[in-house]
Amino acid sequence: MCNNFRSGRVVTFWTILAFLGSLCIGVAAWGAADKPGTNPAYAEYDFGNEQHVVRFGAQPLGVLHAVVPEVMKRDKILANYLESHDMVFRPLPFYNGPDINHFMLQGKLDIAMAGDFPTLTLATQGDIEVVAISKRDKASVVSSDTYTNIVDLKGKRIAYPAGTSSHLGLLVVIEAAGLHESDMQMIDMNIEKLTGALVSGEIDAFAGWEPVPSAALAANKRLKIISQFLNSDFTYWRKGFAQQYPEVARHVLAAYVRAIYWLKANDANLSLGAKWSIAGTEAFLGKQSKLSLAEFKQRIRENLALVGNTSIPFNEFDEGGYLYRAFKLLQKKGKMKKEAQWEQVQNSLRAELVREVLTDLEKYETLTFDYIVN
Repeated sequence: MCNNFRSGRVVTFWTILAFLGSLCIGVAAWGAADKPGTNPAYAEYDFGNEQHVVRFGAQPLGVLHAVVPEVMKRDKILANYLESHDMVFRPLPFYNGPDINHFMLQGKLDIAMAGDFPTLTLATQGDIEVVAISKRDKASVVSSDTYTNIVDLKGKRIAYPAGTSSHLGLLVVIEAAGLHESDMQMIDMNIEKLTGALVSGEIDAFAGWEPVPSAALAANKRLKIISQFLNSDFTYWRKGFAQQYPEVARHVLAAYVRAIYWLKANDANLSLGAKWSIAGTEAFLGKQSKLSLAEFKQRIRENLALVGNTSIPFNEFDEGGYLYRAFKLLQKKGKMKKEAQWEQVQNSLRAELVREVLTDLEKYETLTFDYIVN
């Protein structure tokens, strides 16, 4: 058993990175989760005709996931380009990455934003290209103020959304504290149910990505963060879509990059994007957000600083890098097929495309802004 990081302190994501490097971790059983893509909300989705609709999957219960699609769907430059090709842009909201991957594999989504765990999974299962980074953040383990560290949760009920980066991060944190997942009661739970379950006493703690932890703490003063871990997301598309519509794909990627630059340009843009995002998330969930506009803007601002110009961080995909070690860990624990090859992941990377749309400003207009703002 690995006891290198037994501590009563909050575990930072840099500590987790170092710990993951030792591969001294164990992955929990999946539990009795609903199959991905089976949420009744999706039954009403209009995925449209594949030849005329660009379908973009993201997660409103995320930070940039929530705001970027709201900006992109108001992008006149993208809309005009797609209209000239008899196409439209259709962002669709999902609860988690495994749900997105379910519909991506069915050919019902063309482009998606999802966590590192789902990205690695689909890169070895499906025919995708990873084109940009879409999040750099710290997810958290949240509990009541009864507990002070992860060790205090031994024998307690910890919930997490299975198959996500928060799931993987939770398992790393547990092992970093010198425990095993068998020491906890591990409960697979949808991301939107975590806070309510903790407040009601159904669970003792949860692992989730931002802004869920921040919103939980803002609405419930007796909750606290007792551990944090690395959380990264990526943007990817079906290779068949990009091959059939290479310029359409690049213009959608340009719109994604343009949205990032627009949000960074000034506080007025950031405020507007945050308001759109909160309204979209509230419509998706059917309830009011507990996170203030100022708090949500700060979360967006932090993510924007970390994703930079959205270029893929190649060092994390190098052999020996963080994502390589995560891949090997998941494969070792039976969460990736034994026959899956790391080369499949590396071959899915198309980092040059962001450089392409940023270089040709006349063609892709990544620094030109024209949005519907009313």
